[in-house]
Amino acid sequence: MQRREWGLPETEAKPGAIRVAHVYPGSYEEAMASLGYMTIFSKLNEAEDIVAHRFVLDSPFSLEEGTPLRSYDVIVASIHFDLQIPLLLKYLATQRIPLRKEEREQPLIVGGPATWNPLPLINIADAVSVGDGEDHIADAVRGMLSERKEWTHSNVLNTWVKNKASFARHDLSYRPPAIVTEKSAYGRKSIYVEPSRGCNFGCRFCLIGWTKRPRRDRKLSQILDWITEGLENNGEKVYFFASDILGHPHIPKVLEILGELKIPFSLSSMRYDRLNDEMLDILREGGLRSITVAPEVASTRLKPVINKPIPNEGIVELAGRAKKKGFKSLKLYIMFGVPGEQEEDVNEIIKLVEAIKKTGIQVRVSANPMIPKPHTPMQWAPFAGIDYIKRANKLLEKSVRANTMNPKRAFIQTLISVGDERIGDLLLHAYRDLNYAHWMGAATRLNIDLSKYIRGGRETPWRELIDTGVTDEFLRREWEKIQKGEYTSPCHERCSLCGVCFP
Repeated sequence: MQRREWGLPETEAKPGAIRVAHVYPGSYEEAMASLGYMTIFSKLNEAEDIVAHRFVLDSPFSLEEGTPLRSYDVIVASIHFDLQIPLLLKYLATQRIPLRKEEREQPLIVGGPATWNPLPLINIADAVSVGDGEDHIADAVRGMLSERKEWTHSNVLNTWVKNKASFARHDLSYRPPAIVTEKSAYGRKSIYVEPSRGCNFGCRFCLIGWTKRPRRDRKLSQILDWITEGLENNGEKVYFFASDILGHPHIPKVLEILGELKIPFSLSSMRYDRLNDEMLDILREGGLRSITVAPEVASTRLKPVINKPIPNEGIVELAGRAKKKGFKSLKLYIMFGVPGEQEEDVNEIIKLVEAIKKTGIQVRVSANPMIPKPHTPMQWAPFAGIDYIKRANKLLEKSVRANTMNPKRAFIQTLISVGDERIGDLLLHAYRDLNYAHWMGAATRLNIDLSKYIRGGRETPWRELIDTGVTDEFLRREWEKIQKGEYTSPCHERCSLCGVCFP
């Protein structure tokens, strides 16, 4: 199938170049909407001795040449979500690529948020790119090809050596090309822009917030150049992706300029306290009809547990102002299964939604269970349980139309998120199907006790392999605050000496 694409890096053959198969375990449209994937793809192709081609799940051959995966020297996979790992394994297997590293000729390098607990992949991948990969991914490709079992790098975990790797934090001096495609996950001819990276707020469940802190902002000139190049490449709409988009000091001005030029734009979830009347006017001018905020919980008792002090009355007040400004809907991201949560806390979500509805605005709800994430204070939290999540889903759905996650799928995700080498064994036996019974049967045959991964207070062996800069002592203090229900100030208000900026 012919694809219309503009602004792609040069991928023609280079004499003697290392050929890299760059895999995204999702569809073509999802891959082209992934800034992380396309940034690494561009960075690889800028190296004089490397040429990279794209592979996606809906194509058995490279998008550039139509050649099979096994014809490349090195495989690099960008993995954003835990449940993409079994999808990657299934894709490799269909290409007749051995999954175990000792049986495979081609080195496999993985990176992305789902790999920062590397233990489930320790016997599968040859190396894990830790943190922001712009500055070291080309070195990793060269090192794995030449000295696969000995090569080490401070930001790359070599699974043969098991060296401790440090989390890389890029200074955002590199800007990938503004690649535009006819189709992607967020619409046609979209320009994807990352104005900042990281977050200062310290929500205790958030992997990105705890591994990519503090927030780093791109220069205004870089953002404007990015958008200009995208428009020159036939882009029609700008999508901004960041953890705290409106926290960037220049983004309000950028959005105002786009609105004046009648260039539509969209933003991912926004902090409610940054949405004053002036900002709402700017967003409406840019064509937005809906606002998305993420309170996660509605119970005042649980807000300090997750360290997210968003008052319910503030969200209701925002909804009323947004309705008067002409917005049609408000979307809420909600989370179940926070430590200490009870069913009455779920009722608080229903009360919040009902209060918002009274403003006249439409309400949409996306509700998902909390998945314990490595390197966060919630790495010691238990998985809420399949039965509890079922009850919470039913309780919510009685009163609210909500998109919810399958509880059994959430169970499997938790195993991968906080798993170890034994979960890696389970992956190798169960990857072909995400059916719960299939995974339970495989675990029984392998004699794996899954309860140890689900209950709270678990061991954290990933901390022995990856240094995020945040100290174990600080994570422990935050876990204690979870038990006490206490807040911690954001980085930009008061430094809490987590260890990243002042080791």
